[in-house]
Amino acid sequence: MKTHVRFGVAAAAAAALVGTEGAGWAGDAPSGRTIANHAATAEENFMDVDPAGFSLGDTVVIHDHLTNAGGKPAGHDGVVCTVTLATSRSAQFQCLVTAHLKGGDLTAQGLFTEPFRTPHHPTFLIAVTGGTGAYAGAAGYVSVHEVSEEETDYTFHLLAS
Repeated sequence: MKTHVRFGVAAAAAAALVGTEGAGWAGDAPSGRTIANHAATAEENFMDVDPAGFSLGDTVVIHDHLTNAGGKPAGHDGVVCTVTLATSRSAQFQCLVTAHLKGGDLTAQGLFTEPFRTPHHPTFLIAVTGGTGAYAGAAGYVSVHEVSEEETDYTFHLLAS
């Protein structure tokens, strides 16, 4: 069984930030900065654990190509989402995301619920948990909006350091 789960995060997925080189700024947040990006799925794999069918512990692994608000390459991400609750109407996922960017890596994680209805393009928030390089000590949250089964828009709201 293959399922398309975005977020990746991805979110958080969750995560699609650009570095200071060619940043895609959506505007400044009162307490920091806001950065918008677009993620397009390059690879995705679904692992079905026992019991067969959609259930607790099933995992989705995603690799996205990231572009900034101007449509220029911004990096890539790695997203791992694990089912933590499955019902007949929806699934809850715990997602871990690392965005690899020119200035360093940025990480995010959180829970989100995806309904089993079509169309379902959810929007949800997950936490920015840290970073490396230019993003060392990063904190804030990511607004994740599923545009389609293979595309996601991310808006990072970073707190001032």
